[in-house]
Amino acid sequence: MKLKCRPEDFVVTELSEFPIRVKGEFTVYELTKRGIGTPEAITQLLQMWKVRRDQVSYGGLKDRHAVTRQFATCHRGPARNARRDQWELRYLGQTDQHFRPADIAANSFQIVMRDMSPDEIDRATGRIAEALLPVLDACEAAFTHGVEGVEPIWSALIGALQKQGLEAMDLENKEFDPNHAEAVMHEEGDGSGPVVSEVLRT
Repeated sequence: MKLKCRPEDFVVTELSEFPIRVKGEFTVYELTKRGIGTPEAITQLLQMWKVRRDQVSYGGLKDRHAVTRQFATCHRGPARNARRDQWELRYLGQTDQHFRPADIAANSFQIVMRDMSPDEIDRATGRIAEALLPVLDACEAAFTHGVEGVEPIWSALIGALQKQGLEAMDLENKEFDPNHAEAVMHEEGDGSGPVVSEVLRT
């Protein structure tokens, strides 16, 4: 199995609900880059447009060994696109504030795995989904307790896992099926078949 052989084998995309408008003092862009770090790409942009460093802001650093897409803002920046060999800047619109790390709702990851049989792909996908289940549970618990900013991440994670075949199962008060759940405790019932009385997280 070969994983992440080329930059395009690993694609990272920022997700955000950052407000983009027709008017505003701050210009909003999407920066797509490969084979270069975020600070280096921004430095080249500053030199190209002859703007000060404090005029530009972005949310986070992205892997130089991947294809990445992220938001950037420039105070009174030009409403146009820009391009170099390793990056491309696309004008999106205007806004009233700089883009900050707190404006990132989540990051979407796309990974290409090469030279794998269909069975190996299924097993690898299953392991990835299983590894993310504790993160999903933690997001749900945080949302239940009113932690702000968790819902977009939780929703994005559920959407990504559903694309890989994950299904939420409502087992409570249903007939117990050992193919779908494991019994950890038993209680006396009314004599009929076993029923799931409570779902526990492990």
